[in-house]
Amino acid sequence: MKKDQMVWTVLLLIALARRWPAVASQEELMAELWPDVFVGEEALTQRVKLLRRSLEDDRRNPRYIKTVRGTGYRLATAVETIEQPAEQQAESARPWRSRRRWWMPAAAALAFLVVAFGLSKVGDRDREPAADGIGASIAVLPFADLSPAGEPEHFGAALHEEIIQRLSGIAALRVVPRTSVLRAQTGADGIRSIREVAERLRVDAVVEGSVRRVSNRIRVTMKLLDGKDESQLWSNSYEREFSMESLLEIQSEIAERIAEALRVELSASERESIARLPTASLAAYNLYLLGRYHTYRATPEDLVKAIEFLGRAVEEDPQFADAWASLGAAHSFMGTNYGRVLPKEAYGKARAAVLRALALDSSLVQAHAVHADVLTWYDWDWQAAEREYRATMTLNPDYLLGYALFLSTQKRHEEAIELSERALARYPDDSWVHINAAWNFLRARLYDRAIRQAELAGDHRDVNALLGWSHLARGEHDTAVEFFQRDIERNGRQPNTLSNLASGQAAAGRVSEARELLDELLALSEHRFFSPGLIAPVYIHLGELDQGFSWLERALELRTRDLIFLAVDHSYDSVRTDPRYLRIIDVMNLPASDS
Repeated sequence: MKKDQMVWTVLLLIALARRWPAVASQEELMAELWPDVFVGEEALTQRVKLLRRSLEDDRRNPRYIKTVRGTGYRLATAVETIEQPAEQQAESARPWRSRRRWWMPAAAALAFLVVAFGLSKVGDRDREPAADGIGASIAVLPFADLSPAGEPEHFGAALHEEIIQRLSGIAALRVVPRTSVLRAQTGADGIRSIREVAERLRVDAVVEGSVRRVSNRIRVTMKLLDGKDESQLWSNSYEREFSMESLLEIQSEIAERIAEALRVELSASERESIARLPTASLAAYNLYLLGRYHTYRATPEDLVKAIEFLGRAVEEDPQFADAWASLGAAHSFMGTNYGRVLPKEAYGKARAAVLRALALDSSLVQAHAVHADVLTWYDWDWQAAEREYRATMTLNPDYLLGYALFLSTQKRHEEAIELSERALARYPDDSWVHINAAWNFLRARLYDRAIRQAELAGDHRDVNALLGWSHLARGEHDTAVEFFQRDIERNGRQPNTLSNLASGQAAAGRVSEARELLDELLALSEHRFFSPGLIAPVYIHLGELDQGFSWLERALELRTRDLIFLAVDHSYDSVRTDPRYLRIIDVMNLPASDS
């Protein structure tokens, strides 16, 4: 907790202690804490919320602070009175802002409060605050799209993502990512209830809604539900002319009303961010939503569509910073094994797009994040990349995964794992968080933890590959091959799945099976581009080092993304002292020895 928050928390606790066993009214507390300025009830609510968090107190079953509905608050535990000298008693009767030595009387009270409440824990952790009310953790379910046939099918999904983005800009809210919500909503027996979803995602409230777009009209209906009993906390319907301004008004009002219902106080900057108009062009915004929709699907075909739609969006509005940032993201993915474009071509376009976005809006989180990725994946400018990852996390502390991956490539495993664990604590049911953490555990050679996280990642496309590499690293060749075969069944005979299985078969000593897969991989390389870094490890596992380093040199020349993992990739453990390996490590300025 920040120092100023700690001060306010201590002052509130002292004010409650002075009035025990009586109830401290809201008016009394606001007059004492803010004697010189007018504040609303929300400000006091936030201070009570922080105090409850510090004391690990449950609003529903309070041990320390009780809410007296319609009146105020009272301490639920006994307070011991500590006698003060007369001059200090006189001084403590004055408003705290008028005292130069206000900490003198406060310190005596605080000495008891530390013992009674464990307030010494206030500053030792950084958790998400829970609102004084239903809570400050929330999941937004996918919207039911009630639009007639012929209307854009992406619109409901895109609006769903936009609402999540706006709510995520509120610091006091923990908003579950879309991927986690989709996973939690559906079980083996079909769609889960609101209560079940809330329990799985560990949230206090759930938003559900519908959207209907017909020509030039749009109707959006929203409900905020208590996650424990499914009671309705807030609902509203919005029917407007389909325009950029009306879309913004709907999104902004939904975010503000949800925060209000959860008793979350919005700062001026948060209100400004929620109400930000990204573009005045409805056509550009619609193309932007289409582009984002296809970017998240992340197939080569979808990335082509994403780049087309986002390119048209910035043609419609060249000042549309969000669209430039998303265009940069689509181009950057196109240069990886998700796409089929030479890295030099893809990353040049990605860099130009994100730099344009940053020139238009230097506070745009996605632009900083994509720029950091380009600096890492292609430029190998580690210092500049780290600055950008840190800038990204300053703007939004939830942007942890990219920086954790970066730290992993640099063999800074403890730092990478600390960020992974922070993300896991915040989003315990997010498959992307689990799979990213699992890769970081694998690179840190914590195989049991890697396997555990992979198993928690549900049906993520990387699960079988990760389990295969984890078991291969432990010398469990048969189990590894089995998982690599499942990977092919799940994702098809793609370059990466064939490479994984070929490496596994070679490591298991099944040379003929490995060569057969290698031949298939080589034949595929003649018809489409993919990283030579997928062929190199197969030769390394077969013990054909000259061929392996030949393909590795091609990857180096092309600057393919997979090379950033060279220092932590298990496939190269047998050649760590080979001069050819050391030369590539030196060119890339990667760590050559364990840190």
